[in-house]
Amino acid sequence: MSKPTFYRHRSELLPLGIDIALPNEQVECEIIPLFRKVTGRPVGIPDWAYQQGLVYQSRVGG
Repeated sequence: MSKPTFYRHRSELLPLGIDIALPNEQVECEIIPLFRKVTGRPVGIPDWAYQQGLVYQSRVGG
């Protein structure tokens, strides 16, 4: 943007408490990667599901 445009915008923003002539503050932040290992294990069908007739296949191994 041209210098006159910059200073025109600055003069309009200053009454609002914004000074675009100030340099940006560089904030150093450390990025910590967050990884969570999710593992699953097989779970059998509970006995109550067989007792209530909710399972329509025969029981394997039992």
